[in-house]
Amino acid sequence: MGNCLHVLFFSDSPDDAAFIVQNLEQAGLTINHECIGNPEKFKIALLKQYWDLILAENKASHFDPYFALTVRNEFALDIPLIILADKYSDHIALGLLNAGASDYISRDQISRLLPSIIRELDRPKIRKDNYYTDNIEGIGAEALLIQTNERLVRAALVSKSGNWEYNLETGIISSSVGAQKLYGLEGEYWNICDIKMMPLPEYRELLDNGLLALINSGKPYDYEFKITQGNTGQIIDIHSIAEYDSSKRIVFGVIQDITERKKIEVALLKSEEQYRVLIENQGEGVATVDLNEIFVFANPAADQMFGVPGGTLVNRCLLDFIEPDHRTRVREQSDKRAKLEMSTYELEIITFKGEKRHLLVTATPQTNERGEITGTFGIFRDMTAHKNAERELINSERKYRELANSLPVGIFESDLTGIITFANETLMNWLNYSEDEVIVGANMLQFILESQRVRAFERFSELIGKELQTASEYNAIRKDGSSFPVVASVCVIKSSGVVTGIRGTLTDITEQKQIEEALNASDKLFSNLVEKMPDGVYKSTSDGKFVSVNPAMVTMLGYSSKAELMAIDIKKELYFDPDERSQVVLTTNTGGTEIFRLKKKDRSEIWVEDHGWFNFDEKRNILFHEGILRDITERKSVEDKLRILSQTVEQNPSSTIITDAKGNIEYVNNAFTSLTQYTLEEVVYKPPRIFNPGHIPKVDFDLMWKTLSDRKIWKGEYRNRRKDKSTYWENVTISSLTNNAGVISNFILIMEDISEKKKMLDDLIRAKESAEESDRLKSAFLAMMNHELRTPLTHILGFSELIMSGVSADDNISFASSIQSSGQNLLSIIEGVFDLAIMDHSKVKLSNQTFSLMDHYMENRASFDHILRLSAKHEQINLIFRPDTHWLSSYITADRGKINQVLTNLFKNAVKFTHEGTIEFGFHIENDSIINFYIKDSGIGIAEEKQSVIFDYFRQVDDSYTRVYGGIGIGLAISKKIAKILMGELKVVSKPGEGSIFSLSLPVELSYIKD
Repeated sequence: MGNCLHVLFFSDSPDDAAFIVQNLEQAGLTINHECIGNPEKFKIALLKQYWDLILAENKASHFDPYFALTVRNEFALDIPLIILADKYSDHIALGLLNAGASDYISRDQISRLLPSIIRELDRPKIRKDNYYTDNIEGIGAEALLIQTNERLVRAALVSKSGNWEYNLETGIISSSVGAQKLYGLEGEYWNICDIKMMPLPEYRELLDNGLLALINSGKPYDYEFKITQGNTGQIIDIHSIAEYDSSKRIVFGVIQDITERKKIEVALLKSEEQYRVLIENQGEGVATVDLNEIFVFANPAADQMFGVPGGTLVNRCLLDFIEPDHRTRVREQSDKRAKLEMSTYELEIITFKGEKRHLLVTATPQTNERGEITGTFGIFRDMTAHKNAERELINSERKYRELANSLPVGIFESDLTGIITFANETLMNWLNYSEDEVIVGANMLQFILESQRVRAFERFSELIGKELQTASEYNAIRKDGSSFPVVASVCVIKSSGVVTGIRGTLTDITEQKQIEEALNASDKLFSNLVEKMPDGVYKSTSDGKFVSVNPAMVTMLGYSSKAELMAIDIKKELYFDPDERSQVVLTTNTGGTEIFRLKKKDRSEIWVEDHGWFNFDEKRNILFHEGILRDITERKSVEDKLRILSQTVEQNPSSTIITDAKGNIEYVNNAFTSLTQYTLEEVVYKPPRIFNPGHIPKVDFDLMWKTLSDRKIWKGEYRNRRKDKSTYWENVTISSLTNNAGVISNFILIMEDISEKKKMLDDLIRAKESAEESDRLKSAFLAMMNHELRTPLTHILGFSELIMSGVSADDNISFASSIQSSGQNLLSIIEGVFDLAIMDHSKVKLSNQTFSLMDHYMENRASFDHILRLSAKHEQINLIFRPDTHWLSSYITADRGKINQVLTNLFKNAVKFTHEGTIEFGFHIENDSIINFYIKDSGIGIAEEKQSVIFDYFRQVDDSYTRVYGGIGIGLAISKKIAKILMGELKVVSKPGEGSIFSLSLPVELSYIKD
C-alpha cells in the first residue's frame, strides 16, 4: 500500500486506538488499522494480512499482553510489538521486554510512541539478521521448533518466507511451499537454470558471483534483489540468505518477500523527511535537552528565540539563559519530568543578545528502551509580544469589550499558541458559559469539534505564517457537549508590525446549514429520481453532443453505457436524416412537447415523446437543450390499432354501444344514431333499454346478466323503440371486456336491425300456421257447427211445429220463449264466427286512446253487473271488485275497446262455469308500465292438461257431444289473439273444483295527467 503503515491494535477500546491513530497521522504517517479485543479474533487477524506493527494494551479485560507476545512467537512473525500502559511500572515493563516486547510506553510518556515506532521500523536489518539466522539454524532442528508440517507451512506463508536446497551434483533445487508461493512456481523441485532467469537482469551476475563465492571461499551469501513471479508476472523484492554444506555439496537457504518492507522504508524515509521539514519550519521553538539541561537539538525557530546564530544553540546550557533567581523553577519542572510527567509553564529568559523574552514552555520527558529518562523534549512559544500586547490593550480593553459584547456575532482573540485572550458575551452565551465561567486562557481548539481540530490547527499555522485573512466553517462545542455550525472569520493581530496573535468572529450558521441540508437532500432526491426514472433524461449542446444522460436513456436507445451514448453525434446517430433535429427540435426557442421518431443503435426505429426546454446565454443563444424522453413506440402502435379499430367500429353498419362496468353508455357509433334517432349526447351515462328490467322477459333478463357475469357472450332478440316512438326488432350480441386484473370494465352491444327479417319470417310462419290452422279450423268448425248449429235449429223447428199444431196459449208463450232463446244462441254463434273471420282475414288496427282508469273501471263494473243479472245467477253469485286504488286517478294509453272485449269474454265464461260462489274483478300496476287485469271465479275449474287447449279455436274443456256447457269454443281464442295484438299476455291459473283466475297483462303508458 505504498506509504501506508498497517497497525494491529490488541485492545478492547476502539476509542483509544482511534486517538493514537489520529496523533500518528498528525505526525505525517498514513495509518491502516484494525482494533481487536478478542483473543481468538486476534489470532485470525494475525494470519489474514500483513502487519507492520502491533500495539497491545495491558489493561484489556479479556487477556494480558503476554498472550499477544505468545501468539506472535507461535506464528513465527517478525512484527514489532509495543506495549501501551496506563501507568509505568518497572516490574511489568522489565517482564514484557524480556518476553520479547519492542517497547513499553505509559500514557504520560505517549510522546515517546512516534520515536519508538520510527526506531523499530528503522531497524529492519537487525530484525532481519536475527530472523534469518534463527531460520538457518532451525533448518537442522525443524522437528524441535515446529511440531507439525502444517505449522511450518503456515508460519512460512504468514511471514512470506520459504526454504530451499540446491544440490550441486544434480543441479536440482528442492523448495518449500513458501518458496513456491514466492517464486510463483508449481512443484517442489526446480531446475537451477530456470531459477537463474527469474531475477531481473541487473541482479543475475551479482547473484551468480555470490553463489560461487559462497561455494569456493565460504563468503557469506546475503542479498536483496527483485524477481518476476512465474505465475503472475509481478515484480517483488526478495531477501535471500544461504550457507554451503561442503560435505554434502548442498547449498541451503532462506528467502523472504520484503516488498512491503521496502515500500515502508521508502515511506518512512519520506515521513522522516516530512517530520524534519515540519520541525525545521515550525514557527515555535522545538528543542531537546539532556539531563544536565544541555541542548542536544534545536530548530531554527529555537535558535532565533534564544538570540543565537543559526545552529549554535546545541551544546549550550538552558540555565545560562535564565537569571539565577529563576533557575529554581526550571529545576522544579525537571523534578516533574523525572516522574515522567509532562508540564507546561512560563519562563523568562535573557537572550544571547541581552533581550528579555517571555516563553511558554511545554516539556515532555524522553526515555530510553528501558523506560529510563534521558532528557526533555520542549516546545517554546515566545510570549513576549503577547505580554507587550497585554499592556498595550489595557487602556482600550474596556471600550473594546463593551463594543464587542454589543455585537450579534461571537468575537475572540488568541495568542500565537491558540490560547484565548478574549471572548465577548455573545460567544460566551453561545457556548453556554456564564460570566463567572471565564474561557479566557483555554486553547481555542478545545471549542472545536475534535475531528476538525487538525484542520483548524493547520489553518491557524498558515494564517500566522502567511499573515492571511481567512474564513472557514467549523462546529463549535458548547459547555454541554452539543455542537453547532459556525463560520470563523480570522485575521492576524499585529503589534509594531509583528504578528502577536489572531482575532476572529464566529457567525452562527445553524439556520443556513439547515437550509443547505434541505437543499442537498432535495438535490440528492432529484438526482436519485433522475437516475431511477423510467423515462430518459438528457442534456445536450446545440451542436449535437450529450452532456449528461440517465440509465433509462441509455437503455431506451440500445446503448451499453452512458459513455458510449454520450460519445455519439446526435444528428447523425439518432436521426434518420441529420436535418431532422433542426426541423423537429431546434425550430423554436420555446421548447414544449414533440412526438417524433429516432434511430436506435441497432438502426431500428423508436417513436418518442420529447418534453424539452432550452437554456440560453445572455444573448438568447441556445446553450443546452434539456428534456425528458419517453418511449411511445408501443403506445403509438396501440394508438394506430385503436384508430383502425375506432374507424372500424364507427363505420360498422351494425349499431354499436360501449358501456362502462355499471352498464352506462360511454360510446355509440353512427349506425346507432341512424337506427334509434338518438345522439351520443342524449344517451351518454344512461343504460341501454335492454339493461333495464321489463324490456325483455325476466327469465331472459336474469340469464343475460348471468351470462355476462360469467364473461360469456349473450345473444337475443328484442323489440326496441326509436326516439319517435316507433318500434323495431333487433338482434343483440353482448360481450364483456375485462381489464388486466380480470375485472369486467366494459360491455359491448352490437345490434342488428332485423325488423324486415323478422317481418318476413313472421309472415312465413303465419302463412304456414295459417294454412295448418285453416285445415284444423275447417275440420273443427264443421264438427262444431254440426253440433252447435243443429241443436238450436232443431229447437226452433221442433217448437215451431208444436205451435203450428195448435197448443194452448201458455204453451205457445213457453215454446216461443224457447225459440227466442235458441235464436239468441244461434245469433251468438254466428257473431263469434264473424269475429273470428275478422281476426283472421283482416288486418286488425289498434285504436289507442288515453282514458281514465276510474272511468274504465266503473264502465266494466256496470257491464259485469248487467251480464250477471241477465244470466239469472245474481242471487247465487257474489260479484267482488278490487281495483288498484293508487292508480285509479291515473290515465293510460291503449285500445280501450279491445281490452273491454277480452274482459267481457272472460267475465261471461266465469259466469257460465260458476253456479254459485264469487267472481272477483280487479287490476294492479307493475313497474309503472304494465297493467294486470284479472277475473277470478269459484267455478268448476280447469284441469292442468286442458289449460293449453282452451285457447285454441273450437276447443273446450269438454269436447264431447254430451257436454253440459254450450258454445263453439272461440271466445278465449279470440281473447288470446287480441292480447297478443296488444303486445300483452293472457294467462290462466286453475284447479278443478277450486275455480280459475284469468289475467290479462298489457304494456301501457301511464300518466297522472291526460295528454
